[in-house]
Order: sequence, then C-alpha cells, then structure tokens
Amino acid sequence: MAQTDLVLIHGWASHPGVFAPVEAALATRYRVHRAVMPGYGDGVRDIPGDVDGLAERLRRQTPAGAVWLAWSTGALPGLALAAGAAPHVGRLNLVAPVIRFERDAGWPHGAKPGVLDAFRAALEQRPESLLRRFTRMVLFPDADPGRARSLLDGVRAARIDTRALTAGLDLLAGADLRTRLADVSVPTTIFHGGRDAVVSCASSEFAVEALPDARLRRIDDAGHAPFITHSNLFLDEFLDHGRH
Repeated sequence: MAQTDLVLIHGWASHPGVFAPVEAALATRYRVHRAVMPGYGDGVRDIPGDVDGLAERLRRQTPAGAVWLAWSTGALPGLALAAGAAPHVGRLNLVAPVIRFERDAGWPHGAKPGVLDAFRAALEQRPESLLRRFTRMVLFPDADPGRARSLLDGVRAARIDTRALTAGLDLLAGADLRTRLADVSVPTTIFHGGRDAVVSCASSEFAVEALPDARLRRIDDAGHAPFITHSNLFLDEFLDHGRH
C-alpha cells in the first residue's frame, strides 16, 4: 500500500531535523519529507522575506496533496499553501503556529513590541548568545540540558545563513495572516503547549475560531516545541487527532 506523503516544516533559527524525536515513528506510517527553509544549509542566497515568496519556495520542493506538519514560523507558508480552491497542501497540522507575531492595539496575543528589534540587535552583535537564549525559550519550561544541547548543536550543524535569520525576522515583523485564515480550504489541527514562551496559546484559540475546519489540541505542560519535550504525548496526540 502506498504511504501518504508527510511534509515536515521547521521554524525560525531551527533546522530540518528538528522533528527527530518523533520522525522515526512517523516514518513507519508516512513517506516523510523534510522541507528546508531557504538559507538553512541549502546554499540558497536569494532568500524571500515575505509569506508568499517563502510559500512558493516550499511549494516547489514538496509534493502536492501531502499532509503537512508545520511548526511556529513554518506555519505561515503552510497556511498560505492551504488556501484557495486548489490548495497545494492536502491536510494541515500546525504546532504553535505564528499568525501575527508582535502585539499591537488590535492583537493582544502577540509578543511585546520591541522583541524583534532586540533579536535583530543580538543577531548582529551576539549571534551565538541569541541562539542559546532562543533555544531556552523554545524548550521552556523543560530544563533538560541534554535537550538544549542537542537542539543547539543541530542549529549549529545546519550552518544557517545569517541572511536567512534576518529575513525570518523581517517575515515575523510583517506577516499577519488573521484576515487570510478564512481562505484556508483544508482540514486543520493545531497543537499548542499551554506554557509556550514564544507564541501564546491564545493566538491558536483565535485561529481555530477563524479557520473554516479546525480543532485545537492543547498540551498543557508543554512549551513551544512539544514534539521535543513531550515527544510521546505529542505523537499520540498527532496520531489520534491530527489531520491525515
């Protein structure tokens, strides 16, 4: 029997192998494809800083009609490719998705204003320090030093182009998919950690209400990367409640 294609999409300052804690188990059920964001070790120099440009790059490297599992910033192109009468994505699963990153008068669910500016300054002056800090944020509240070291080693090994990190910050500053959620035309499940220190779970609660066919699975004790810190629980949630 032919296996269903499953596309894994990593997030900002991460790497294509970030789903390793669950990937082997998923590979027994799916034909797994690791999508690569432009500049994340692929040698690409022309790096888009907008949602649609990034979505087009990922469309070219992924099979049509596949199930997607997209994390954090990776949700932005995932949502874009799941919209319209002829979506590229067949089924959509999002983990801690970014809808709009920074808080403003009409969006109380975002990060405090100035966070991205602080990240830009740190990227220019202390990039290694920024990556360590962001790794801690991603894994919070988990404090396992082995997990933090493994995640950071994977990011270093990916040899991410600094321009890709900068373009990602530009993407996070400008992207706002709130008004585009209603256009998503495929079934969607969102998984979100209740203690996420990067993206508020309230953002996903908003998204589930705005999406035409969506459900939210909250993993109460997890943070931004439940597939790393709570891999067995996440895998059970995905297999039981994900869109396949």
